[in-house]
Amino acid sequence: MSGVQSQVQTSHASSHLSRWALIIGSIGVILGPLLNLLIPGPLGANGPGSIPSNVFVVVGAILVLVGLPAFYRSYAEQMKTVGKIGVGLVCAGIILALIVLGLVQIYADLTIPSPIPSTIVVAPPLGVVVLAFGGAAVFVIGGVIVGIKMIRGSNSPRWIGWMLIIGSIILFFSAPIPNPVLSTAVEVVGFVIFFGSLDWAAARIGSSLGVPPNPAV
Repeated sequence: MSGVQSQVQTSHASSHLSRWALIIGSIGVILGPLLNLLIPGPLGANGPGSIPSNVFVVVGAILVLVGLPAFYRSYAEQMKTVGKIGVGLVCAGIILALIVLGLVQIYADLTIPSPIPSTIVVAPPLGVVVLAFGGAAVFVIGGVIVGIKMIRGSNSPRWIGWMLIIGSIILFFSAPIPNPVLSTAVEVVGFVIFFGSLDWAAARIGSSLGVPPNPAV
């Protein structure tokens, strides 16, 4: 029985760490765009994000990826196969739109020469545009799927599912906004709604897993 108890305790410890990884990662993803308003990149608000901003986003996104599998396991009964696909799409969207794109922007910041006058508008390469919108599209599809499964499930409040859907849709439509400040503001709102709801659901991971049984019983 001690082996079973040890496995249960290890599982709970892993879920606890994953929950905090999800929460801390979400904070990093939210703070990244805000930091870019204070410390813009070499091309200003219309260019790639600054290195500190992208570091926050990339590190935060990696932590979110660490926490998402535990989130799925916690709600696997109501997620089932379709929900698993949704979580996978969210992970793919995070990898493309946050991690890969963030690393590309960091590389751009490091390779851009002396400051360019703000009057010059530099269009992003087509590959970057495709990466951004492709990642955002995959993310919103996954977010909607996960949101629907959370709404239909019985182990979580329905509002979490609705917030996941609303947040993912807001994030998708924040990119085409031409005004960089307004686009960032809408993006942050979408991140707060989506990841705030996800974090609230993650905070219930411990209780949803139940209390470890007493081996003496």
